[in-house]
Amino acid sequence: MIITHQELHDLLTKKDKLVNEGRELSKQIEDLETERNKLALQIQKVKDKVIPIVQKEMEGKLGEYEEISEVKTTEDGQVDIAIYDQVEQFKEYLKEKKDADSGNTPSEEPPATEEPATDTEATA
Repeated sequence: MIITHQELHDLLTKKDKLVNEGRELSKQIEDLETERNKLALQIQKVKDKVIPIVQKEMEGKLGEYEEISEVKTTEDGQVDIAIYDQVEQFKEYLKEKKDADSGNTPSEEPPATEEPATDTEATA
């Protein structure tokens, strides 16, 4: 059955237009996610090349409990390799826990240790 009802026609036309806009946005989101995934893959490939270079450069230079936490470039063209000491981090955690137990500060979970050079950031 076909009826003539201008207000209903206008509302349905508006709804169809909004649905189509939503579909177009969904398509754009999907395209952007695909592009983001491609970039993430490229970033991982660079990291996979950076990690062995950093490990080779730092071979024999780290203390027994030292780990690489970050690798980045500096403004003057150098490479900055940040190192943390797991023992010192644990000591800080124990001190904070002791202070928290005595009511000085809130307690936190122990610091997470990182695998060597897995959090490496390559800034080109």
